[in-house]
Amino acid sequence: MLDYWQGRMTCLSYTAPARPGSEKELFAGIKYDGRTVYFPLDSHRPETAAVRASEIYRTLTEEGWQAVRQRYVRQITWVVYWFTEPLACTYATLFTVTGPPGGAGKPIPPAGSALAVAVVEADAEVRRALEQAIQQMPGYTCVATTASARALLQPAGSPAGRPQLVLYNQRTLDLGVMTLRKQLESRWPGIIMLAFDIFGHSDEAFMSLTGMERGYFLRRRLPMRMLEPLEACRPMEEAGRKQLRPKLATYFQKLFSSPDHDRAGQTETAGTLSEREMEVLRCLCAGHTDKSLAAFLGISVWTAHAHIKKIFTKLGVHTRAEAVTHYLQR
Repeated sequence: MLDYWQGRMTCLSYTAPARPGSEKELFAGIKYDGRTVYFPLDSHRPETAAVRASEIYRTLTEEGWQAVRQRYVRQITWVVYWFTEPLACTYATLFTVTGPPGGAGKPIPPAGSALAVAVVEADAEVRRALEQAIQQMPGYTCVATTASARALLQPAGSPAGRPQLVLYNQRTLDLGVMTLRKQLESRWPGIIMLAFDIFGHSDEAFMSLTGMERGYFLRRRLPMRMLEPLEACRPMEEAGRKQLRPKLATYFQKLFSSPDHDRAGQTETAGTLSEREMEVLRCLCAGHTDKSLAAFLGISVWTAHAHIKKIFTKLGVHTRAEAVTHYLQR
């Protein structure tokens, strides 16, 4: 069994900001419910890491997933959705936090000094990770974390003060979004709501988000900068909240049109792809199909398909999602 795990361990990128030292740490990918979940193995030595991987897998087979997630730290990708059409997201790598609940619910600081945030997330270990990340963000404080929207809305479960922002997991939400919005607005007028999702790895997030008709824009952030788009919307008084959507739109439009952003995406790919292939790759990143890409560039569908095949070959990938990942991760 140890030989099995030694051949299946890997190092992961973008983990150090959330887990210092993990850039040298080995990880094990363990399949659960059709997904691969990555666990840090507390060592860069294959022999030691294999023992840890075997222990985690044995716990999974003997005690089940709940025991594993409560006992062992796992990597997650946190994706916050700012727009849906076109899709605009920020995302970051985090690690779950095991053990007893953290310190959410601390007193809200004076108005204007920090934005008060409440989190709705069913998974306790993920909930603690989000709380920890928010507490480390300059200008934000996590005042409540609950497993359900109903718990947040209960008087006894509400934070001592008034939250200004509610982050909710759209996949596990126990109320309809419009119902939640209506009830939150009636209690805390002007409150901001943002949906998020949790994935096992950034590749999983990219693969689930491809194919948007109006395109998509994903921006990796350090965990402490995940809510950066809101900085353009400060201060958060009532009048300011009414202008939230156009201000957010301006933030992403500036990024998308920025030459610096374009160069950042091309740093490692421009040397291998032709100018035309780079143009095709950017269209793939915007969610174009072969047909819509051909129409956009004024070429035939067959020519578009040929360009895509060359891109796959040069980048060493096999799918659109992998090509997009290669570009966006730069």
